[in-house]
Amino acid sequence: MYNIKENAPRFRIAAGIGFMSRRKRCGYIITIGKCSGMDFAQRLCELREDADLKQIELADKINLKPSAVSKYEKGHTQPTIETLIQLAKIFCVSLDYLLGISNVKNPYATENFTPEEVNLILKFRALSNDNKIRIDERMNSMLVS
Repeated sequence: MYNIKENAPRFRIAAGIGFMSRRKRCGYIITIGKCSGMDFAQRLCELREDADLKQIELADKINLKPSAVSKYEKGHTQPTIETLIQLAKIFCVSLDYLLGISNVKNPYATENFTPEEVNLILKFRALSNDNKIRIDERMNSMLVS
């Protein structure tokens, strides 16, 4: 679905899944609708508020000005990859969640596993590389049959 706005401001938001793309065409900006789910700006604002952080406090954690955080939350600018990684670490979420691609905050968090699964993972990590290969081969043979 297209939205056409006459004399709209000339800025562009990064195109991609979960983002809104704006293109200047003959004095109009054509806005291509977003896919379902939240975009980065909404997700960042929600995460910051859930963590009871003010924009200035988050800006201090990522060594930016508070105005940069404000621009991210308004969708006026997009952060660098390094800043995205910092934000994901601060909020303990995956980049997919932060960008609005996934609704699973952290697919690798232990609360997503049963106690038995956590125990198996810990045991597997304690194995030597040779034994890890043997376990992997055994599991593959069990899954094929």
